[in-house]
Parts: sequence; structure tokens; C-alpha cells
Amino acid sequence: MEVADRIFTFWNTFVRDQIYSIVHGFAPALDERLEDIRTPLPRPLVEYEQKDIRLQDIDYLYKVFQGTPTLPNRADSPFTSFIKALALLRSARVVVANQQGTAENLLEGTNLMDRFLFSSMICSQAALLHLSCATGPSSAPEQVGVASGIADRVRSPYNEQLVRSSQLIKQCLKFALSVLQQHRQQLVGSRTGTRTSLTGVEERISTLTRVINSDW
Repeated sequence: MEVADRIFTFWNTFVRDQIYSIVHGFAPALDERLEDIRTPLPRPLVEYEQKDIRLQDIDYLYKVFQGTPTLPNRADSPFTSFIKALALLRSARVVVANQQGTAENLLEGTNLMDRFLFSSMICSQAALLHLSCATGPSSAPEQVGVASGIADRVRSPYNEQLVRSSQLIKQCLKFALSVLQQHRQQLVGSRTGTRTSLTGVEERISTLTRVINSDW
């Protein structure tokens, strides 16, 4: 199980890094060539628990990029399939980015998974924001934190492109905007907010307002 722990730790880190890269539009922290990764792909946990790991089932990510990839003797776990899908998505995005330089052209070649993952992230945060608001004024700091997180996620030009044409995300952004506007009024009215905190709120309000009012 110690070997299994190491394998799952690496691939959990890999998956989180890839998703963060997709959502925020930044380069992944694990920036080595995917074909160079030699950590075995994870098998179903039950196989490790039962010490039922077979040599013919051990698979590697680099085989996904071979002309005729070899398949394991037994089926992959859903987690392993997701890892392979993320790897292919990353490679496709790199190819598109190299061939098409502008944000508009890049959007045309973007895989739908980019939009799906980003939309899921924004909608999940908006749901958390609604839940926090339902608990009353006592959760105001949490509400501001979640709303600020939503604003920060749409700051990059790439992510701003991802939210276009999505009315659902637009409604999520409007709700986050209303929370931040209310917080700004409280800071100004009570005069308890520092210039730094007020500036941060103003910047996020400006970001959300710009994205919401852009061409959808």
C-alpha cells in the first residue's frame, strides 16, 4: 500500500495542477513533457489492497501518445481514464496555442472541457455564496471571500473568453457583484475599511462589471 500511496499522491497532484491550469489559464506547475512522466498510472485501489497487481496491467501516460497505444489487460479505473483525458486535453491546448496566437482564435479551438470545468467552478462557488447568504449577516466575511474568489477567476483574458455566451455564468457573476457592492457600501458607511481593502473591493467590482457588460 505504500507504493499505492505514492502513486496516488503523484497523480492527485497532477490532476489538481491540470485543473487549476485550465480554470485559471496559467501554465501548469508540473511543466515537464507528459511523455517523460514515468510514474505508473494508478490501478483500482482494490487491486493494491488485495495485492493483485499484474505486470501486464501496469500502464504509463506516455503510451497514450504512441501511435498504437497498448491497452492494459484489465480495464482502467475511472480516475486513470480521467488522467488520460486531461493529458490529451493539455496537449491539444498546447497545439492550438502554438498555431493560433490571439485570444479570439484560441477560443475557437478550445476544447469544450475547458468551458465545462470553468463553468462548474463558477457555478459551485455561486451555489456556496447563495448558501452563505441564506445563513444571515453573521457569514458576511465568508460571503465577501467567495464573491472575491469568483471575481478573481475571471480576471485573466482567457477565462473572460470562456464565460462568453453563457447566461448561467453571467447570472452567477451578477450575484457576486451585488454582494461586493453591498460590502463596499458597508465599508464606506462605517468607515472601518482600510484604503487597501476598499481598493481591492473596487477592483473586483470593476472586473465583474466589465465582464458582465461585455458582448455576450
